[in-house]
Parts: sequence; structure tokens; C-alpha cells
Amino acid sequence: QMKLRPIRHLWGLEEDYATALPRFKKLGYFGIETPLIFVGPEDRIKLRKLLDENNLAFVGQVHTDPYGLPDSRWTDVKRHLDELKLRATEAKDFGALFVNSHSGYDGWKEPDWVEFFAGAIEIEKGLGIPIAHETHRRRFMFTPWNTVDVVKRFPSIKLTADISHWMCVLSNTMDAHMDLIGAIAPHVYHIHGRVGYDNGPQVPDPRAPEWLPWVEAHERCWDIFWKRRAADGAEAIYFEPEYGPAPYCQTLPWTNQPVVNIHDVAEWQTRRAVDRFSNIFA
Repeated sequence: QMKLRPIRHLWGLEEDYATALPRFKKLGYFGIETPLIFVGPEDRIKLRKLLDENNLAFVGQVHTDPYGLPDSRWTDVKRHLDELKLRATEAKDFGALFVNSHSGYDGWKEPDWVEFFAGAIEIEKGLGIPIAHETHRRRFMFTPWNTVDVVKRFPSIKLTADISHWMCVLSNTMDAHMDLIGAIAPHVYHIHGRVGYDNGPQVPDPRAPEWLPWVEAHERCWDIFWKRRAADGAEAIYFEPEYGPAPYCQTLPWTNQPVVNIHDVAEWQTRRAVDRFSNIFA
């Protein structure tokens, strides 16, 4: 029977690795995900040691054009592919189970996006570990329609499904487009299980009753992914409660204080997903 393997992001984590990783293991996480570009040389040594000691897998997040640089809106396909190869190789050398990639440029037309994903698949073959491409704003798969075009052209491609971005981009749930959810379902390898809404990629607090309709809208999509991957004989699917810190997390005016503790929210989301998965596949 297919397993749900929870992955914990390190985004927004202020706690020391030495206490956080054992705690994540006790909470039932299978591994952690983080971009190595944000981990210094000494911290990499520490992180690798703690991953081994706690028997936690590592998922390498990579960005084919980096965030925060003055020229970070790259449009050149070769530049994106070179960065993907460099960062994915770095992740593999660190012991990554697989790579989650923020891939491409949202403004590409054919033949640019075709050239990129063809090259990305060749990089994955050479790497020897999976690369899952995330459905993310700013990236080529920021809409369901772009994503369906990619999976039709490249049937072997793997996805990290972050539906929160699509609900923000569409300013609506995916309920009118569940055929598109079904079309990408065979390719979903990893899920970023953050709940978005029509005006943003992260609701203020998914535990609050006013946000339940958006939580359930995401869950209807996740159910389809889980059921299709199980029907296809997948051994496991990965799930990450990727709630982020401010400014992803809403803050109070003037004080800039976060409206919730994102780590509490992440644990709530993981437990809810694990329970739902268990009930479906009981």
C-alpha cells in the first residue's frame, strides 16, 4: 500500500538544527527540505550529521534563477539549465533523496519552455535521482494550463504540486477545473500542502472556520493526486506543510507581528493530511 511520507521545510525556522531535527523525527517526519544555497559550509556539515543521526531524508530545493539578485529574472534557457544542473548536482552530492525545482520563467513561449524541460529531463537522467518541478508563481508552471501543456509534451516529467499558487493566480478554487487536476495527477511526486486563497498563496490561519472552504478545496485536489498515484502503483507520495514566515504569513499593521505561529500551523496541517490519507486508504 502506498505510503504518505511527510517532509518538513526549514523555511522560517529559527530553532537550532540540533533540537529541531530530533523533534521533527519524533513528530513523524520522513525528511526535511531546504535549499542548500541558504546553508553555510559549517552548517552543512552539522545538518548532514544530524540527518544521519536522526535517519531523516534530505530533499534539495533548487531555483533555476535565484531569488533576490538584481538580475534574477533570467529569460535565457541555457542559463536556467546550467543553474538547474549545478544546484541539483550539489543537492545529490549532499545526499538528496530527490530534488524539488522552482523551474523556468513564467513568460516563456514555445520553443523556449520545450527546450528547457527537454534539457531538464536529460539532467535528471544524468543525475540518477528524481527532479520534481514545482507549480509555482514566477515559474513556467504557474498556471494549470501551462502545466498540462508540459505533461502532455513530456509524459515522464515529475511534479511538485503546490495548488496554493494556482488558487491565487486564478482568484478561485480549482473546482471548475478538476479535469486539469486529473490530467497532472499521474505526474505528482511531491505535494506542498499549504492552503492558499483567491488573494494570496497562504491563508492567515487554515485552522480558523472562515478558511475551511479553502482547506477543503485543496484537499479535493490532494485526494485526486493520492488516489491516482496509488492506482498507478506508487510506493510513496511526499507531503510538506510549507507555511512560510512573514511576509508570506500575514502580520499586524505597525507592529509587523505574525498573526500565527507558522510552525504550529504546519504541524496542524501535517496531522490533518496524515489522518485524511489514513482514512482514505484504511
